[in-house]
Amino acid sequence: MTRVTFLKSGREITLTAAGHAGYRDGEDIVCSAVSILGFTLMNRLERFGMGDRLDVFYEPGRLEVTARPEETDRERIEGVFETILTGYDLLAQSYPAHVTLERREANDGKGSD
Repeated sequence: MTRVTFLKSGREITLTAAGHAGYRDGEDIVCSAVSILGFTLMNRLERFGMGDRLDVFYEPGRLEVTARPEETDRERIEGVFETILTGYDLLAQSYPAHVTLERREANDGKGSD
């Protein structure tokens, strides 16, 4: 099971995809789709020139992308996340035994600069 979590907290926006979908050994199209969506998000944010306002952690079975957009870019960056989340939502609907999507928002103001 892959668990995708989207969290908006203060100034930070984080997407985490963790676990293995386990759809079909050696032919896991669901895991491939989860991965390509995550890498598309990471690549698009890098192309926006996020620099030190973007943190990426990757290891097999886990991808975490955290962005800290400037206020002037926040709407655009949130739009990128929302586009990718649409893909994850479609996966979760199509393969509910293999992918879950959780959205959380915490307006705690604890995002870092």
